[in-house]
Amino acid sequence: MLDRVAGWAELEPVSFLRLNKPEWRLEVIRHRSDPLAPDATEAVADSGVVLALLALERQGRLIRSRRELLLRVMRRVADGVALSRDERVALHREGYLWAVELGRWDDAGIAAAGTRFVAMRDQLTALLALPCDPVSEKRWALLRRPDGPPETAIEKARESIRRHANRLGVFAEAESILHYFLFRLDTT
Repeated sequence: MLDRVAGWAELEPVSFLRLNKPEWRLEVIRHRSDPLAPDATEAVADSGVVLALLALERQGRLIRSRRELLLRVMRRVADGVALSRDERVALHREGYLWAVELGRWDDAGIAAAGTRFVAMRDQLTALLALPCDPVSEKRWALLRRPDGPPETAIEKARESIRRHANRLGVFAEAESILHYFLFRLDTT
């Protein structure tokens, strides 16, 4: 994936989305309009950050796991879209509730996630407090709160997080656990 997309990205603005189901496939969009629309600019920037991270991972120089990176992304997206505390709570509750509603998490699963959260709370807080690198900061600067009701901002954050998770290859179950951790941080 890195070899294919990075080569195209050197030639023109490109964004990619790795789709995991029903089969492994790669969706690449070549953005040829000049100037790029805001959503295309965001997708190209997001893809560029992920390509840089994947290159570091290949070189053995990625200092955080993809899940840790996604956790930071989730917080930075919520900050970039300027979600209030209540909006963040709603975003993260929805981000893990689907697993409960589908029966993937039962009471024991929620209790286990809660125990894990308590054990990791200080490390999670410290991880989220670390500054981002300059490339990532440029990417987060592109995010803006959309006009409209709070639900519009929450949806923008949700979509941005989902796309970033997909590009990083962090699957829905792991993403839901990270949403749960952030939900707990915002409610306790």
